[in-house]
Amino acid sequence: MKIEIIPKLGSLDRLNVLLDGEVWKEVHPAIFGRKTRFIAIVDEADLFSKFNAYEFQRVRNYVIWRLSKQNYHSQEVSRLLKERLASQSTIQKVMQEFIEKGFFNDQLWVESFIRTQRKRLALPAILQKMKLKGLSQEEIESVRKTWQDVDQEKLSIENLLRTRYRKKNLEEFSEKQKVIKALLRKGFSFENIKQVLDGFHS
Repeated sequence: MKIEIIPKLGSLDRLNVLLDGEVWKEVHPAIFGRKTRFIAIVDEADLFSKFNAYEFQRVRNYVIWRLSKQNYHSQEVSRLLKERLASQSTIQKVMQEFIEKGFFNDQLWVESFIRTQRKRLALPAILQKMKLKGLSQEEIESVRKTWQDVDQEKLSIENLLRTRYRKKNLEEFSEKQKVIKALLRKGFSFENIKQVLDGFHS
């Protein structure tokens, strides 16, 4: 049996794994690279054993590379691996290893993420960003239930007015409306925006 990986025709982010010249499965170049050679495969059992072991090592290396760049929530890395076509069994084994070794601290990640994001975003927008990163609905609801500092939203709005929007002439109606719309897109409530603007002095 012969196994090889070649680029998928017409795709930049897919590779075809060929088994005796026939497409067996698709993999992602971010994990497998674009130049991969396999040793000879004896039979089907040998194929699964060697491929699974190779995938495990490649996924493991990919996670190490990701973590060397920045901190991640474990669920975000799981999402990235799924998007890059890693098998579910490999994702589970790799993530279990890294979690057990302490490479992930999801609670600290959430606290840090909220601390940085709340300076410029309201809770709904923060939760949406967490969802896009792959965090579970359970994790998101936990953040919603434990959200504190009701006045933080007003402080964040005021901070944005003094920094990002400091050059806007809030005395001019059209400029003020643009700022209001921008703040609404960040998830801040109209009521809080209005209260802060009414009492704001640059």
